[in-house]
Amino acid sequence: MIPVDSLERNCIYTTDKCLDLPACQKMNEQFQTIEVISCYEMTDDEIVVILKQTDLNLYKALRDLLDMAKVIADEEGDKK
Repeated sequence: MIPVDSLERNCIYTTDKCLDLPACQKMNEQFQTIEVISCYEMTDDEIVVILKQTDLNLYKALRDLLDMAKVIADEEGDKK
């Protein structure tokens, strides 16, 4: 995975033993937080690894949401 420059770049993150990371840093007014966007050039193999991890993380997040919904439903049932 290699960081690439973009027209929106307004900063460059640097650290020892790493490639410079051109990025766009901006304030998200809605959430009052700083967002950082960067672009990368990736091989097909790297993309496959990311997609597999994303699917797993999405599955875990959905499972957690369903578990929370069950707890809320149980608590509401107890109130009746």
